[in-house]
Amino acid sequence: MIIAAASMQSSGLTLFALLTLVAGVALGLNRAALLQPALLYQRRESLALVPFRYAMVSTMLGVALIGASSIPLGVHNASEIGLLAISSGFPLLADWARFRRIAADQRWRVAFADAIRLALVVAAIPFWSLTQDAIAFQVYLSSSSAVSLICLLWGFAPIRLWTPYKSYAKAARLQVVDFLVGQVNSTLPLFVLGALGPSTLIAGVRLAQTLFGPLNLVASASVMHLLADGATRDSHSTDTALIKAGRRLSASLGATSAAYLLCAAVIASLPFAEFSAVSADTFTLAIFLVGSVALVSGWSGIHSIILRLLNEQVVATLGRVVLVVGSLTGFSIGFVFGGVDASIVSGFLTSVVLYPIVFIVPAEIIYRKRLKL
Repeated sequence: MIIAAASMQSSGLTLFALLTLVAGVALGLNRAALLQPALLYQRRESLALVPFRYAMVSTMLGVALIGASSIPLGVHNASEIGLLAISSGFPLLADWARFRRIAADQRWRVAFADAIRLALVVAAIPFWSLTQDAIAFQVYLSSSSAVSLICLLWGFAPIRLWTPYKSYAKAARLQVVDFLVGQVNSTLPLFVLGALGPSTLIAGVRLAQTLFGPLNLVASASVMHLLADGATRDSHSTDTALIKAGRRLSASLGATSAAYLLCAAVIASLPFAEFSAVSADTFTLAIFLVGSVALVSGWSGIHSIILRLLNEQVVATLGRVVLVVGSLTGFSIGFVFGGVDASIVSGFLTSVVLYPIVFIVPAEIIYRKRLKL
């Protein structure tokens, strides 16, 4: 995104951002519907590995989704649609290979493959004509995953027996609901409010969300490692060990988020952090709102992963639904009584309050029951 923002015109950047958004949704759906449920189920069944035939079906569905979605985004050339669709299969297959390596507790191979792809992204910088074209750059980025895929498949041991998908299909459906509901909560309010009226606070929130991007990466990496530990390592095989590790990670993420929020607030108060389009007061408020949600989501949200590892899928998904319904209600009430800015403040603060209620409270009740068994 940084490379694109530096080289593309506004119309090209908009198209590129939408193409990457669709690609991200396809990747997230693939994880929620197939890869992550299988990894979670591996905690109980060691053969819960995703075979290549499953991966091919999910990849073809993702390719079809991205190809079809590119048309309403303004891509009408048949060859460009085909290139976008076909190249999008590489990240999906690479993600399948990543999860297979993670399931085998081979994380350094995954890290090496990711480093290769990062190097390929950076290598595009000198090729200005490539990075100026939204479609060409997106095709290049997707195709670069082919190199990562080769790295991940090198020395890959095929599986002959695997747990059928129907064994964890219910868990997969619940995780898909969780993913889709989460997408509604994270993207829909700002799009709708942006259409309803002008607001510098929306711009401030988008800037603040960018500022908190590294913290989100830390949280995502922590979640992935907890999933892998819970599924593959003896140190997390018992409920007691898993709950203890999860509580420790929750506290660590909460403390890290609090420190990050404090640093972000200090940086925002410095003179060089001023923006012509967003006042200092607006930016400070946006950092407080986004940072508070990041803090409670890191501290509380990790418990939804623990619940899934404990096979409490319904509780985790229900908590996400309640959170989203509650926050959307907060956005709506704020808009009725105070307009766009009040809606943003009300919606974010509602999320801050609800996160620990919907995740920590039910999780602790279940933990106590499990630990007494």
